[in-house]
Amino acid sequence: MKRLRQALIFGISIGIAAVLLLLSPLGQGIEDEFGLELLFKIRGSIEPPADVVIVNIDDQSSELLELDSKIEDWPRTIYADLVEVLTQFGAAVIVFDIHFGDPHDEASDHRFAEAMRKNGRVILYQKLVRMNKGKSADQRVSSAVEIEQLVPPAPLLTDAALASAPFPIPKIPRRINQSWTFKASAGDMPTLPVVALQAAALPRYEAFYDHVKTVTGSGMGTIPRSVRQATEEVGLIETMHRYRQLLHPASAVPRPLSPDGPGTSSPEVDPLFRSLVKTYCGANNVYVNFYGPPATLVTYSLQEVLSGSDRADLKTAFHNKVVFIGAAKTTTWSEQNDGVFTVFTQADGLDLSGVEVAASVFANLLHDTQLKLFPVSLSILLLICSATIYSIISFTLPPIISIATLLILIGSGLFTADHFFSLNQIWLPVITWLILLPPVIFFSAIIIRFIGTQRERTHIKKALSLYLPHNVVEEISSDLTTIRTGDQMVYGVCLATDAQNYTTLSERLDPKELSAVMKNYFELMFGSVNRHGGLICNVVGDAMFSMWPSTDPSSANKEHACSAALDIFHTIESFNRSHPQRALPTRIGLHSGNLLMGNIGAEGHYEYAPVGDIVNTASRIENINKNLGTWILASEETIQQCSSIATRLMGSFLMSGKKRPVTLYQLLPYEITSADTRSLYDDAFPGALKLFQQKRWKDAETAFRKCLDLDPADGPSRLYLQLSSEFRLRPPGEDWDGIISLQK
Repeated sequence: MKRLRQALIFGISIGIAAVLLLLSPLGQGIEDEFGLELLFKIRGSIEPPADVVIVNIDDQSSELLELDSKIEDWPRTIYADLVEVLTQFGAAVIVFDIHFGDPHDEASDHRFAEAMRKNGRVILYQKLVRMNKGKSADQRVSSAVEIEQLVPPAPLLTDAALASAPFPIPKIPRRINQSWTFKASAGDMPTLPVVALQAAALPRYEAFYDHVKTVTGSGMGTIPRSVRQATEEVGLIETMHRYRQLLHPASAVPRPLSPDGPGTSSPEVDPLFRSLVKTYCGANNVYVNFYGPPATLVTYSLQEVLSGSDRADLKTAFHNKVVFIGAAKTTTWSEQNDGVFTVFTQADGLDLSGVEVAASVFANLLHDTQLKLFPVSLSILLLICSATIYSIISFTLPPIISIATLLILIGSGLFTADHFFSLNQIWLPVITWLILLPPVIFFSAIIIRFIGTQRERTHIKKALSLYLPHNVVEEISSDLTTIRTGDQMVYGVCLATDAQNYTTLSERLDPKELSAVMKNYFELMFGSVNRHGGLICNVVGDAMFSMWPSTDPSSANKEHACSAALDIFHTIESFNRSHPQRALPTRIGLHSGNLLMGNIGAEGHYEYAPVGDIVNTASRIENINKNLGTWILASEETIQQCSSIATRLMGSFLMSGKKRPVTLYQLLPYEITSADTRSLYDDAFPGALKLFQQKRWKDAETAFRKCLDLDPADGPSRLYLQLSSEFRLRPPGEDWDGIISLQK
């Protein structure tokens, strides 16, 4: 129940976050960039509408006509011939996606203009140029204002055409998904596809006028009543401006005519009228429903049309169709630069041409098949519900089953999205819904569940670590059989301690006070060991045993152990100064070697402890501090390679019960600042020890007395002076090799 509640809260929270992402510019950009591409890839190409035809001014036509590839400069008699042929074929509207900006020779221009007048349904392309106003002389544009300026065709051609309009396409390094219907920055100018749509409705203009009047339920004001008024007196572009202001005033919300507004869903309404009203009422841009890669739309070569004026199949192909004329690339014809990067751009770099995009937008508007965003309210509901379902699956089911279930849901979602996209042109937010949400929620659930499990495991391990070394806790946490089988040989650096006044202190304090003192004492000791990476292995009374295990002799571990011993000395010394009545001066011994680490015990009770002679020897070395009057002693094996640790050779000792002697060194806990102390450590004591080992007892006595003159409290000098005096009176055997026996 707790996990289900956690899943619900998490799912709703992530769902809300997904909604905020989707509604942000970043989220919409992700859907534009990747979501549309995915949906188009799944859907693939579709059958284009038959009532839109492209006449392609291709490279083959250029070669056959022996003209260069700059089609704007071709003799306009060719375009006059084309208009005449298309008029003969009965084309409904002719749209040129070619800018005829400059006048050519008068006869050619007049012939082209006359052909357009006779047809009466020719629309020309206006260029839309961005310009910077306010540039300074040195071309700095810090105070410049960018404006858009329309560049119409040559005046003679403009007068002869039904209308002229721009078709701006964003020339930025990203895929084109949208197209303008009305260009607000150019005075809400209708673009080429929209003008073509209105031109296609001109044969029934009066009926369209009556339809709009019915839809608005109000007077039409200055909108022309007849087609002659609309095209000759007012002008088609101005007429369209007036319709736009009526149906989509800039200061008001667009009239709710789509999809079920008055006059738009009735079956007797002309579909063309319905499309026109929706276009006038709609936003300034639409998402383009591309039909496929280049040459998907019905396309004929210019040369094929011009040379086939008597072909019946061409007459059928163009009769009552809207014809777009331009350079529709079917190969990578490098001289044409109006390629547009879309979801159907080919691997070889072939893009849709501008004329194909214009024809596609027109076909979308004509048949009301432009892409429509999934309603925001339904998108919010979809994302929150889906996130909740994904979360319940991810939190409550095993990971493998969760993955399989999520994959099934993703597949079903893609099928549903494709159905909406292909049949209804409705664009669901597939990236946020199906690509981002499931993995984010699944992996988040895995992480949260893992964190929860780790938290529980950490609590258990933390409790165990109060009694066992960390590595043992780790092993037991991973595999309980290590309690019986986890013994291992290691190379360990062992550190043993003992408090000097513990017995006296325990007699003087009651158990509660003694416990408080010892807890504080051991807290300081444990801190020193832990800081230097050691393991606390055992505590008995006032004694602590710790070690630094490794697979082989490690100079780093030896340095850590010696540093820990020095740290303990200074920490406890500070403790003793702060608590003189409860002082616990501490002796420390260090030794290194191979030993066995394991769980000692039987059914019902185990203790983790090191086993081996190294453990006992470290404890014996600690005890020798009493003989030498020192606080920290380490075996030669331990201080090897510890160049950063200051030491003083104490000699070789044979401890009670041992057969092999151990060479010991004193770890110097203080920096040597006194000249006498430096002389003692560097010269006097080493020299005296050498005399002692050479059996020069009298000289050794003299030398050790000089050592005590330098430092009367030096315990090792006092011990060796005593031994030198004894050996002078009772010399050891001839086979004595300098080893001091502590067998007593």
